[in-house]
Order: sequence, then C-alpha cells, then structure tokens
Amino acid sequence: MTIRIKLKERPRINVMIKRIKTTQKGGMKRERVIVDTGAKRSAITIEVARFLKLKKIGEKNIILGNGTKDNRDLVWINVTTKDGENIDLEVTVRDGLKHCILGIDWVSQSKPEFYY
Repeated sequence: MTIRIKLKERPRINVMIKRIKTTQKGGMKRERVIVDTGAKRSAITIEVARFLKLKKIGEKNIILGNGTKDNRDLVWINVTTKDGENIDLEVTVRDGLKHCILGIDWVSQSKPEFYY
C-alpha cells in the first residue's frame, strides 16, 4: 500500500470496516480514515461502532497525547484497503471523534509506504 502525504496534512485513506465472525447481514461501512503514526492503537467513532452493531469485548485505559487518561470500550474489526489487504484489529471506541484512526497497530501489520 502506498500513502501519499501533502505537506501540512494528516494522511488519509479509504477503507472498508467490517464486523468479524458474524452471521448477520451487512456489517460493513466505507470510511475515510486518518493514518496516525503517533497513535499506539487504532480507534473508531462511536457512530461506526453503532452502525456495525459491534459487541464490546472489554475496556482499555488509554493515555492520550496530552497526558490525560480515558477508559474506552474495545471491539474487534476487520479493515480492508483498496488494495484488498485485510487486517483484523482490536480497536477502541471513542465518543467525540470525527474520524476513525489507524494507528501503529495497523501500520506495523500493513507496512505502507509513505511518500511526502
């Protein structure tokens, strides 16, 4: 996967986010997500979690970039890129987030090439 980055802009890519191991119909949503190499863990919006009807598998205490702590729900998702790459991720669900974020957990598995 190749990610082209414009100066002063956070890299974004289009992906399909899906539920994992489900017998229900549907359960997928196209999203334009931010690739954030400063984030240890990927996160999705509460709206995406509700749309996909994801089930909480636990909770995680998160330390944000500004040092504050937050307790968030954990869910499993599958992320598919336009190149057809599929990666299963345990992600946090964040209220108030405008965009889903793919963090280092995704980057370390996907190994995208960044072009500036």
